[in-house]
Amino acid sequence: MKNRIREVFIMAAHNPLALGLILVGIFGLLFAWYLYGVLKNKKQDKKENKAFGIAFCVASFVGFIFLIQLYFFVPIPVQYIEIYGVGYAMFSIAMLILGIQLLKGVETTSARYLASVIGIVLLWLAYVVSKYNLSKSPIATMFLLGLPGVAAFLFPGIKNKKILIIVMLLFFVFGALALYSGLNALDGHVASALAPQT
Repeated sequence: MKNRIREVFIMAAHNPLALGLILVGIFGLLFAWYLYGVLKNKKQDKKENKAFGIAFCVASFVGFIFLIQLYFFVPIPVQYIEIYGVGYAMFSIAMLILGIQLLKGVETTSARYLASVIGIVLLWLAYVVSKYNLSKSPIATMFLLGLPGVAAFLFPGIKNKKILIIVMLLFFVFGALALYSGLNALDGHVASALAPQT
Protein backbone atom coordinates (compact mmCIF):
# COMPACT_ATOMS: atom_id res chain seq x y z
CA MET A 1 0.00 0.00 0.00
CA LYS A 2 2.84 2.41 0.83
CA ASN A 3 4.38 1.80 -2.59
CA ARG A 4 1.04 2.54 -4.28
CA ILE A 5 0.63 5.81 -2.39
CA ARG A 6 4.22 6.72 -3.29
CA GLU A 7 3.37 6.06 -6.95
CA VAL A 8 0.45 8.48 -6.71
CA PHE A 9 2.72 11.26 -5.39
CA ILE A 10 5.35 10.55 -8.06
CA MET A 11 2.65 10.64 -10.73
CA ALA A 12 1.34 13.98 -9.43
CA ALA A 13 4.86 15.41 -9.50
CA HIS A 14 5.39 14.31 -13.11
CA ASN A 15 1.89 15.08 -14.39
CA PRO A 16 0.82 18.47 -13.03
CA LEU A 17 -2.01 19.01 -15.51
CA ALA A 18 -4.75 18.06 -13.03
CA LEU A 19 -3.39 20.34 -10.30
CA GLY A 20 -2.83 23.04 -12.90
CA LEU A 21 -6.46 22.87 -14.02
CA ILE A 22 -7.63 23.04 -10.41
CA LEU A 23 -5.56 26.15 -9.69
CA VAL A 24 -6.48 27.82 -12.99
CA GLY A 25 -10.13 27.10 -12.18
CA ILE A 26 -9.85 28.59 -8.69
CA PHE A 27 -8.23 31.76 -10.02
CA GLY A 28 -10.77 31.97 -12.85
CA LEU A 29 -13.54 31.94 -10.25
CA LEU A 30 -11.63 34.46 -8.12
CA PHE A 31 -11.34 36.82 -11.09
CA ALA A 32 -15.08 36.42 -11.79
CA TRP A 33 -15.68 37.38 -8.13
CA TYR A 34 -13.46 40.44 -8.53
CA LEU A 35 -15.42 41.48 -11.64
CA TYR A 36 -18.67 40.96 -9.71
CA GLY A 37 -17.43 43.53 -7.19
CA VAL A 38 -16.67 45.94 -10.04
CA LEU A 39 -20.14 45.30 -11.50
CA LYS A 40 -21.80 46.17 -8.20
CA ASN A 41 -20.04 49.55 -8.28
CA LYS A 42 -18.37 48.58 -5.06
CA LYS A 43 -15.97 51.24 -3.87
CA GLN A 44 -12.51 49.94 -4.65
CA ASP A 45 -10.98 49.28 -1.25
CA LYS A 46 -7.17 49.54 -1.35
CA LYS A 47 -6.66 46.64 1.05
CA GLU A 48 -9.03 44.41 -0.90
CA ASN A 49 -7.38 45.34 -4.19
CA LYS A 50 -3.99 44.60 -2.65
CA ALA A 51 -5.24 41.17 -1.51
CA PHE A 52 -6.54 40.41 -5.02
CA GLY A 53 -3.26 41.69 -6.48
CA ILE A 54 -1.18 39.41 -4.25
CA ALA A 55 -3.42 36.43 -5.10
CA PHE A 56 -3.09 37.05 -8.84
CA CYS A 57 0.69 37.49 -8.59
CA VAL A 58 0.90 34.18 -6.71
CA ALA A 59 -1.23 32.61 -9.47
CA SER A 60 1.22 33.94 -12.05
CA PHE A 61 4.22 32.56 -10.15
CA VAL A 62 2.58 29.13 -9.83
CA GLY A 63 1.61 29.24 -13.52
CA PHE A 64 5.23 29.87 -14.53
CA ILE A 65 6.35 26.92 -12.37
CA PHE A 66 3.84 24.67 -14.14
CA LEU A 67 4.99 26.04 -17.49
CA ILE A 68 8.64 25.18 -16.78
CA GLN A 69 7.70 21.77 -15.39
CA LEU A 70 5.53 21.02 -18.43
CA TYR A 71 8.21 21.92 -20.96
CA PHE A 72 11.12 20.15 -19.27
CA PHE A 73 9.85 17.39 -16.98
CA VAL A 74 6.43 16.04 -18.03
CA PRO A 75 6.56 12.95 -20.27
CA ILE A 76 3.60 13.72 -22.56
CA PRO A 77 3.41 14.09 -26.37
CA VAL A 78 4.87 17.33 -27.73
CA GLN A 79 1.56 18.54 -29.21
CA TYR A 80 0.03 18.66 -25.73
CA ILE A 81 3.06 20.45 -24.33
CA GLU A 82 2.62 23.09 -27.05
CA ILE A 83 -1.11 23.59 -26.37
CA TYR A 84 -1.04 23.49 -22.56
CA GLY A 85 2.33 25.25 -22.36
CA VAL A 86 1.15 28.26 -24.35
CA GLY A 87 -2.08 28.22 -22.32
CA TYR A 88 -0.13 28.32 -19.04
CA ALA A 89 2.07 31.11 -20.43
CA MET A 90 -0.94 33.25 -21.39
CA PHE A 91 -2.56 32.61 -17.99
CA SER A 92 0.64 33.52 -16.14
CA ILE A 93 1.24 36.72 -18.12
CA ALA A 94 -2.37 37.86 -17.66
CA MET A 95 -2.33 37.13 -13.91
CA LEU A 96 1.00 38.93 -13.46
CA ILE A 97 -0.17 42.09 -15.25
CA LEU A 98 -3.50 42.08 -13.40
CA GLY A 99 -1.80 41.48 -10.05
CA ILE A 100 0.74 44.28 -10.52
CA GLN A 101 -1.96 46.73 -11.62
CA LEU A 102 -4.07 45.97 -8.55
CA LEU A 103 -1.07 46.24 -6.23
CA LYS A 104 -0.04 49.56 -7.77
CA GLY A 105 -3.61 50.85 -7.94
CA VAL A 106 -3.38 51.69 -11.63
CA GLU A 107 -5.39 50.69 -14.68
CA THR A 108 -3.89 51.08 -18.14
CA THR A 109 -5.51 50.93 -21.56
CA SER A 110 -2.48 49.08 -22.94
CA ALA A 111 -3.00 46.24 -20.44
CA ARG A 112 -6.63 45.87 -21.52
CA TYR A 113 -5.59 45.62 -25.16
CA LEU A 114 -2.86 43.14 -24.26
CA ALA A 115 -5.63 41.03 -22.70
CA SER A 116 -7.39 41.15 -26.06
CA VAL A 117 -4.26 39.83 -27.81
CA ILE A 118 -3.99 37.05 -25.22
CA GLY A 119 -7.63 36.25 -26.00
CA ILE A 120 -6.79 35.85 -29.70
CA VAL A 121 -3.96 33.43 -28.81
CA LEU A 122 -6.30 31.35 -26.61
CA LEU A 123 -8.94 31.26 -29.35
CA TRP A 124 -6.30 30.07 -31.81
CA LEU A 125 -5.30 27.29 -29.39
CA ALA A 126 -8.96 26.24 -29.20
CA TYR A 127 -9.04 26.17 -33.02
CA VAL A 128 -5.89 23.99 -33.15
CA VAL A 129 -7.43 21.57 -30.63
CA SER A 130 -10.53 21.36 -32.84
CA LYS A 131 -8.56 21.05 -36.09
CA TYR A 132 -6.37 18.16 -34.91
CA ASN A 133 -8.86 16.61 -32.46
CA LEU A 134 -6.39 16.88 -29.59
CA SER A 135 -6.87 15.56 -26.04
CA LYS A 136 -9.19 12.83 -24.81
CA SER A 137 -12.01 15.37 -24.57
CA PRO A 138 -11.44 17.86 -27.40
CA ILE A 139 -14.76 19.68 -26.91
CA ALA A 140 -14.07 20.28 -23.21
CA THR A 141 -10.53 21.41 -24.01
CA MET A 142 -11.86 23.79 -26.67
CA PHE A 143 -14.19 25.33 -24.08
CA LEU A 144 -11.36 25.58 -21.52
CA LEU A 145 -9.37 27.62 -24.03
CA GLY A 146 -12.21 29.33 -25.87
CA LEU A 147 -14.17 30.71 -22.91
CA PRO A 148 -11.30 32.74 -21.42
CA GLY A 149 -10.24 33.55 -24.98
CA VAL A 150 -13.55 35.25 -25.75
CA ALA A 151 -13.58 36.93 -22.32
CA ALA A 152 -10.04 38.27 -22.75
CA PHE A 153 -10.79 39.43 -26.29
CA LEU A 154 -13.77 41.43 -25.00
CA PHE A 155 -11.85 42.78 -22.01
CA PRO A 156 -11.04 46.23 -23.48
CA GLY A 157 -14.77 46.98 -23.48
CA ILE A 158 -15.52 46.21 -19.83
CA LYS A 159 -16.35 49.84 -19.12
CA ASN A 160 -19.63 48.90 -20.82
CA LYS A 161 -21.81 47.17 -18.19
CA LYS A 162 -23.20 44.56 -20.62
CA ILE A 163 -19.74 43.53 -21.75
CA LEU A 164 -18.57 43.42 -18.13
CA ILE A 165 -21.43 41.02 -17.30
CA ILE A 166 -20.55 38.81 -20.30
CA VAL A 167 -16.85 38.75 -19.36
CA MET A 168 -17.68 37.99 -15.71
CA LEU A 169 -20.01 35.11 -16.67
CA LEU A 170 -17.48 33.68 -19.14
CA PHE A 171 -14.79 33.63 -16.46
CA PHE A 172 -17.21 32.08 -13.98
CA VAL A 173 -18.17 29.27 -16.38
CA PHE A 174 -14.52 28.80 -17.35
CA GLY A 175 -13.40 28.65 -13.71
CA ALA A 176 -16.10 26.13 -12.80
CA LEU A 177 -15.32 23.96 -15.85
CA ALA A 178 -11.56 24.05 -15.21
CA LEU A 179 -12.05 23.20 -11.53
CA TYR A 180 -14.38 20.31 -12.38
CA SER A 181 -12.04 19.02 -15.10
CA GLY A 182 -9.05 19.19 -12.77
CA LEU A 183 -10.82 17.35 -9.95
CA ASN A 184 -12.10 14.74 -12.41
CA ALA A 185 -8.59 14.27 -13.85
CA LEU A 186 -7.13 13.98 -10.36
CA ASP A 187 -9.65 11.28 -9.50
CA GLY A 188 -8.79 9.42 -12.70
CA HIS A 189 -5.04 9.63 -12.05
CA VAL A 190 -5.39 8.32 -8.51
CA ALA A 191 -7.76 5.51 -9.58
CA SER A 192 -5.34 4.53 -12.34
CA ALA A 193 -2.36 4.48 -9.98
CA LEU A 194 -4.18 2.42 -7.34
CA ALA A 195 -5.72 -0.06 -9.81
CA PRO A 196 -4.46 -3.64 -9.46
CA GLN A 197 -1.56 -4.28 -11.82
CA THR A 198 -1.96 -7.19 -14.23
